[in-house]
Amino acid sequence: MHLQKAQVAHLLLPLFCCVLTACNLKPYTLVLNDNIVYTPNESLRNATTQDPALQACLDQALERSKLSDPATVTLLACAGAGVQTLAGIEALVNLEQLELSGNAITNLSPLIPLKKLRVLGLRNNRVGDARPLDELPILRFLSLEGNEGVPCRQLAALEQRLGNTFGRPQSCIN
Repeated sequence: MHLQKAQVAHLLLPLFCCVLTACNLKPYTLVLNDNIVYTPNESLRNATTQDPALQACLDQALERSKLSDPATVTLLACAGAGVQTLAGIEALVNLEQLELSGNAITNLSPLIPLKKLRVLGLRNNRVGDARPLDELPILRFLSLEGNEGVPCRQLAALEQRLGNTFGRPQSCIN
């Protein structure tokens, strides 16, 4: 029996539609090197943050903890995730611990509303202004090693406030 191309297309089209429909009924996650690359969950469709890497990290945290509301997240670890901006992170109002080492973050002002933040890891980023951290009332641990562009006065104030729980860069600017 020899089928023509048009007949094959008519047979395969319904099968293809069924496969696509099944994908929509059962959510899936595409993962590469233990990092979520794509997930069709509600959080991704209604992005909380502007940075795709930070959003992917948040989606992964929500998936792992079986949470759906970003405001319920208390711990977020996005080390080496390629995060460049923190815009939108202020939606994580209950965040207590945040690990962002090894990214390309320059602006810390989106952290100001996170009044419950106690632990912050920012090693090896591109931070040049640490003043927004003064607005975090219960910050108890801070790591800024590898951020050599922070003014010395700001680092001295953080060191006085946090003592030995502050990881200071090796150098600073005057």
